[in-house]
Amino acid sequence: MLVIDKSMYATLKNWRDKNKHANRFMMYVNSCDRSLTDATVRKLMFDIQEQDLPGEQHVSYYSARAFRVHMRQYYSHIAKLYGKDPKDAASVTEIAQRIPAACGWITLIIGDAEALAGDEETTEELFRSLYAFACKRANVILIGNRGCKEAFSGCAFALRKMTEGIMEKQEAKQLTINCYDQEQTPEKERIVYDSEEKQRDALCFFWDTVYNQLEKGYFDYKNFTFLIRETLAYLVPRVTQAQVYRKDLELIGKTGAMLSAKSRIADGCKPWEYNAAKEIAVGLHSAITNANAANDCFSSGKIWIDVFMEDPDVACGAVHTGGYTALRIPVRVDTVCKKTDALATAIRDHTYKKRTVPERICAFLEDDDAARSAEQPK
Repeated sequence: MLVIDKSMYATLKNWRDKNKHANRFMMYVNSCDRSLTDATVRKLMFDIQEQDLPGEQHVSYYSARAFRVHMRQYYSHIAKLYGKDPKDAASVTEIAQRIPAACGWITLIIGDAEALAGDEETTEELFRSLYAFACKRANVILIGNRGCKEAFSGCAFALRKMTEGIMEKQEAKQLTINCYDQEQTPEKERIVYDSEEKQRDALCFFWDTVYNQLEKGYFDYKNFTFLIRETLAYLVPRVTQAQVYRKDLELIGKTGAMLSAKSRIADGCKPWEYNAAKEIAVGLHSAITNANAANDCFSSGKIWIDVFMEDPDVACGAVHTGGYTALRIPVRVDTVCKKTDALATAIRDHTYKKRTVPERICAFLEDDDAARSAEQPK
């Protein structure tokens, strides 16, 4: 189940929906527990989307490095929604400045903000654009894992604006910035959905978020492990040999969509983590659809997933050989995250480091070894 920071969620929700002063449209979140913060932000994004009427909300999440690459494309898209042509704009800040001051329906969330400190010139352009966008009443949330002085120490402009904005009184006419410091021991809240329909809608939304981020070269591996576990927990009691529920087909299809997802990963994970995530998701989809007739008892909770590891390329003179190692691994709701991590490690050692990994392969079946010979499909 989704576990969030109760105080952070209440603060962000209240800031965005109810008590946002007219000149405070940027929020900096100093996170001390990134996983908990990310879960809280996912819940906020889903709630915004759930309240949406067609075309009335626009929510985007980027890592800081991914936004650097895509910020011109992002602002150009918003400008076009207002009928503004961004082609002749000299900079992304100019595009943002041309957008009308009526962007309260837009929420832009930037994670890993501490990464902005690496390149002052690029960071200044990015921050100027965010500041200009917030001046248009867009809701801009920056998330870092340290105080703003440390996170923006490499960019004088960003540091000055953040410091002055947070210190400024709400009555000031200039745009000011809110700051939320996560507690060292935050109060956690477990989200229990009041219906299977709402739980399914949330899972579909989180999968859509994964694919939207993939298109921008970003993959949140930790978020994926949460999502695959929650998806499996939802589907296990609902899938039988005889049927699946029609309403679950969209969610089931989203797991299989990893097969054709773009794999140009620039940020958020190691390549072997993405490879493992893709194999687990596609393998789960195949198991649900019973494509290999190996999961007639899916609802028992033990699922056999077929995955593949690419063999390292071997050069024999002018001839290069390669192939794939096929594995069938059992997973349950309580083991799927551990198995995904183990698969990532095996892919790293076998495919990328060109080491033999028989002990890693055996580790996949450790917790099921006693029952393996009796239960594994032939």
